[in-house]
Amino acid sequence: MDMTSPLPPLPAHIETVSFDIFDTLVHRFVYAPADVFDAVRSRLMTSETALRYPKLIENFPAIRRDSEYKARLKRAADYQGNMEINFEEIYDQLAADYAVPDETRRLLQETELELERTFLYRSTTGYRQYRQAVDAGKKVVFISDMYLSRDFLTGMLNSLGYEQAGDDTVFVSGEHRCNKHSSELYRLVRDRLNLNPETWLHFGDNMHADVHAAAQAGLTGRHADWSKVENIPRHTADIADAVPESVIQAMDLPQYRAKYPLDNDYRKIGHDVFGPLMFGFYVWMQHHLAQYRPDKILFFARDAYLIRQIYQMLGNNMENTEYVYLSRKSVYPLSLLDFPLDRLHFLIGGRSKRTIADIGRNYHLDLSQVQTNLTQFGLSPDTVLTEANYHWVYQFFATCFQEIAAQSRETRNRFAPYFTDMAEGKEKVAVIDIGWSGNIQAALSRILSGSGNRACLKGFYLGLFPSAMQNMRNNCTMTGWLCNLHERPDYARILQSGGAELLEFVLTSPDGSTLAYEQDGQGKIVPVLEQKNTQEQDYEYKALEVQEGVLQFIRNHAYLLEQFPLQALNSLAWAKPFFNLTDNPSREQIALLADLTHSDAAGDNSSRLVLAEKLPLRDRLLRTKKYRNAKKAAFWKKAFYYRNHLSPKKYRG
Repeated sequence: MDMTSPLPPLPAHIETVSFDIFDTLVHRFVYAPADVFDAVRSRLMTSETALRYPKLIENFPAIRRDSEYKARLKRAADYQGNMEINFEEIYDQLAADYAVPDETRRLLQETELELERTFLYRSTTGYRQYRQAVDAGKKVVFISDMYLSRDFLTGMLNSLGYEQAGDDTVFVSGEHRCNKHSSELYRLVRDRLNLNPETWLHFGDNMHADVHAAAQAGLTGRHADWSKVENIPRHTADIADAVPESVIQAMDLPQYRAKYPLDNDYRKIGHDVFGPLMFGFYVWMQHHLAQYRPDKILFFARDAYLIRQIYQMLGNNMENTEYVYLSRKSVYPLSLLDFPLDRLHFLIGGRSKRTIADIGRNYHLDLSQVQTNLTQFGLSPDTVLTEANYHWVYQFFATCFQEIAAQSRETRNRFAPYFTDMAEGKEKVAVIDIGWSGNIQAALSRILSGSGNRACLKGFYLGLFPSAMQNMRNNCTMTGWLCNLHERPDYARILQSGGAELLEFVLTSPDGSTLAYEQDGQGKIVPVLEQKNTQEQDYEYKALEVQEGVLQFIRNHAYLLEQFPLQALNSLAWAKPFFNLTDNPSREQIALLADLTHSDAAGDNSSRLVLAEKLPLRDRLLRTKKYRNAKKAAFWKKAFYYRNHLSPKKYRG
C-alpha cells in the first residue's frame, strides 16, 4: 500500500472495524519480535544479575524462546491441545527449568516488558485506518494472538494514541485461551459484543489468521500489507552486536520508512549509512571518555564539526569543550621544534598537484634564499611534485631545515597563545577528530610543550593508520575506532580505498579550512579561513544534506542511550552500512557520490580531484594511459571499477 495515498473508503454497511495489534497498529524498532529477547540480554549484560547468573543472561534469548515453546507444550498436554499461554506461564516455565529466584524472575519480566514498550511505535498507515474508522463512527475492537496481558496491551495502545482501547474492546488470546488462527477468538468477540459478522471488517498482517480465518468466522478480513516481519532468531558472536544489527536491519522495513520518510537521496544516505556510523562512533567515544575523564575536550575544525553537533544534541555538558580552528596548513608551520626526516613526508605529501613554490609558501620559506640548493637537485619553484621527483623534492626540503625551523619559531612566538590558552591549567585534554595519522594533534602537542605547557593530549578518532605511531609519545597518545594502528587491517584497507575521503565529505563544516592566524584590531589571535570556490560550495551543500540525515538518525535512536549501557551498544556493527557503501557501492550510491571532488592538500581546495571519475568509452575499452592514470588517481577504488567496467555482474553505473 502507498503510505501517502488516500485510504479506500470503508464500505457503507460496515458497523464494526477490528484490528490486529502487532505489525498492524504498532511496529517495533527492532527487526524481529524475538530480537527483544536479545535486547534484554544486552540491557542486563553489565548488571549485578549478570555477575551472579552469567549463563542465564548470556543465553537468555535462547532460554526465553525455549521456555515459551515448553510452556505451550505443557499447556497442550494439560488442556487437550490448547496451546494459548500467557506471559506469567512463560516465566513459570523459565523459573522452574533454571532455578531462577523470584527477584531475578521479576527483573527479567520487567525488563522485557519495558523494552517492548520502548521499541513499539505507532504505525503510520495502521493509525490512519484506525482514525478513519473512529471518525466514521464505527465500533472499534482490538484482537491479538499474543501472550501479553490485556492490561499491558491496553496501556500501550492508549499511550500511542489508540484511545478506543479499553477493557471491553481489547481481546487477547492468552487471556481467553483461544486464537484468531482457529477462528475461535473471532467467535468469542462476536458473542461477547453481540456483533453481526456481515457488518464487521477486520484488518491484520497475517494472511491466514487475519483474512482466511476471519472469513471462516463469517466476517471480512483485509490484509494489512503495510508491514513486513520475519521472526528469525538472531545469532551474534558478540552480545554488543545484537541491538545494532537489529536496529539497522529494521530501517529497511516498509513500516519504518513510513514513519520516517526522507525527502531527498542525500539525506537518505546520511540516515541509512552515515547515521549508524556516527552513532557507533559517539558510543565508542563516550565509553572511552568516561574512562579517560579529561579536564577538557577539544573538537578540531573542520572534521569534528558534525561530531560536536551530535555531542551537544545528545545532552552533554559543553562547559569544558571547545571547537578549535586547526588544519595541517595552519598548524604544521608553527610546530617545527625539531625536524625528523621521517616526519618530512607528512609535510610535503599528498595526491594533489603542487609546486615547490606552493609547498614552500606553506612553511614561509623564501626560495630565493635557498636557490643554490634548489638548482643542485635539478628543481625550480615551478617544479610540480610527482612520484618521479619525490625523492629529490624530499632531499631539497631536508636541506632547508634551518630556514624552515627559524620561520616556525618566529611564527610560533607570535601565535602560541591561541594554542596555550585552550589547554591552560588542564592536565588531561581529549582531542576529537576524524584521525588517520594524528598529525594535527602531534603538532599541537609540540607547540604546547615548546611553550612550557605540560598538558597530556589523548586523541579519540574514527580511525588511525599505522603511521600514527610516529606521532605518539608520553604526552601525546591516541586511539581509533574503526581501525587502530595495526588492528583491523581490512577496515584500514577500505578506508584507504575511498572510505577516508567519503568520511571527510560527510564531516565537512560550513567554515572554510583554516589557512593561518592573525591578530584582529583588539590584538586577539583569530583564524584566517579559506574563501570557498564554487566547487567547494556545491560539495558543502551536499554534505549538509547528508548531515541532516545523520542527525535525523541520531534523533530517532537517541532512546537507545537511555535504555542500554554503553558497553551494550559499543559495536563495530554500526559501521557495516558504511563499509558496504565503500567496498560494494550500489548504482544509486555511485550516482550520488562518485563525482564529488576532494582535495588532500593542506588547506588547498583549488585543485580538487574526482573521487571516482567515469571515463569515455574509448579509454575504458582500450585501457589507455588516461584510464591507467585515472585508475591510479581515483580515491574511491570500487566506485571507479564499477563505473569503468562493462561486466554485467560488476557494472553499477
